Amino acid sequence: MMNKTNVYHSFELLDINTYAQNEIIHLLVIYRPPYSPGHRHTVSKFISEFSTLLEIALLAPGHLIISGDFNIHVDDMDCNDAANFLDLINSLGLVQHIRGPTHEKGHTLDLVITRAADKCTSDFVVDHKMPSDHCAIHFMSNNMKPSPKKLTKSRRIFSGIDSDTLRVHISEALSAINFVTDSSGLAFSYHEAVSKVVDCLAPIRSSKVSDKPRAKWFNPQMLVDRRYLRQLEIRMKKSKDVTAVTDVTVDDITSLISKMAAKSCDLDAIPTLSSQTKRGSFCTNFD
Repeated sequence: MMNKTNVYHSFELLDINTYAQNEIIHLLVIYRPPYSPGHRHTVSKFISEFSTLLEIALLAPGHLIISGDFNIHVDDMDCNDAANFLDLINSLGLVQHIRGPTHEKGHTLDLVITRAADKCTSDFVVDHKMPSDHCAIHFMSNNMKPSPKKLTKSRRIFSGIDSDTLRVHISEALSAINFVTDSSGLAFSYHEAVSKVVDCLAPIRSSKVSDKPRAKWFNPQMLVDRRYLRQLEIRMKKSKDVTAVTDVTVDDITSLISKMAAKSCDLDAIPTLSSQTKRGSFCTNFD
């Protein structure tokens, strides 16, 4: 769940709460742009605004994880801005976990911060193989994934019944019916006879299945459309002919997408071949 937060001028913020096994993970993703003519906010102002954010975040329930690109050289012991930033972190009982360079110029800019007494993260890895001037930071969250609910579902499998076998069983069952009775009794006897045949050839089978929660934007109509597309896919695989699904048009796909409810984030259009050479072609806009 994304939270609405105060407006901060010196940095960008994504504030998210996740819930797992009755535990809350409060994730703050920070991006502090470096000082530039278009972003005239000093590190001192960032520390002041970041301190205000921490005062609010530390009072909130749950495990606090702060990550992002801070653009502060915390590895430089002679940097006053870095020293002031780390003093703020330490004074509030927080700890910064990343060690070593995370940028191609050799400085530690990308950080992960948690409460010092909170053991909600582990196994920090700085990945230098990414095609970017920044490294990727990998770590494990020690919170358990919620266990899916188990449901018992019962079904009959009719597809394996041979037509000749079914005909023989029904004939034998009907031959045992006493037809010297009224219409109600005859209907009841017929129902009982056919039910015994069904129970014999297609007995009820029960199985445990996982009841996985659906995304909020997934609606019943999308489930119907997805089943329809799967049927077309099966038809194509059996026939090994692409023309088996030629009745699916661009309008069908567009209609399916339009039925999706609004989500918390939207993806930009896939870049064209000419734009793939530009850095940052793939991006995500959060509402």
